[in-house]
Amino acid sequence: MEKTLTLFGSNHCGQCATALEYLRSNHINFEYVDITGSGKNLKRFLKMRDSMPLFDDVKKEGRIGIPCLSVNDGEQVFLGVEGLDLSAFR
Repeated sequence: MEKTLTLFGSNHCGQCATALEYLRSNHINFEYVDITGSGKNLKRFLKMRDSMPLFDDVKKEGRIGIPCLSVNDGEQVFLGVEGLDLSAFR
């Protein structure tokens, strides 16, 4: 089965812009979901975020949790792209 990679972010987030540029410049295949682009996109992200302990500290600190990478619709989730081996998605 082919793995899918989704980047959840916002066009209003500097760290998200950096993550987008990194993925594009490294020719990584991914879907970009702008959580501020529609209610549907925001709900999709919040459903995942609010069901994962990974985001507990993020929520306690009043942060959103983007940029966020999701492999196979939440099979694996990472906060940011730094240090990740994403060569399988080229």
